[in-house]
Amino acid sequence: MFDFFKKKVENPISKVFADLTTNQKMSVMNLLVTIAVCDKGQGDRTKEMKFLNTYVSILGVRSDKSLDYLELEGQSRLVNDLKPLSQSIKDFLVVVAYDLINCDGSPNETELNMMTTIFEQIGIDEGKIISTIKKSQIAAKRFL
Repeated sequence: MFDFFKKKVENPISKVFADLTTNQKMSVMNLLVTIAVCDKGQGDRTKEMKFLNTYVSILGVRSDKSLDYLELEGQSRLVNDLKPLSQSIKDFLVVVAYDLINCDGSPNETELNMMTTIFEQIGIDEGKIISTIKKSQIAAKRFL
């Protein structure tokens, strides 16, 4: 009848981001939003919003507060928040960003360029982006 004693099931992906500061989590969210909106409405906005809302929940940050943080602090703050992340978290973010630009159909050049630009600013060059995506695709085929 009542769900008072049901344990809330935590998304296992949230463990990846567990040690990030609130500002870093908001910058992760802002990274994803920046990539999602850069193509100015091409693709399926509903699917992108659903994807972004999933990460709002995973990160445990409010999207409005994240966007306020970006507007107040600027893109350079996003870069400064994400630069010190471990290589494994950055690699994970590459996969997440690529999944985002694929969630509504094939990626377009604008999305790919935005993704590459931001990741280069946080220390991941295009070659590393491509190899990380290829590795994730191979792993997905193997395990799924």
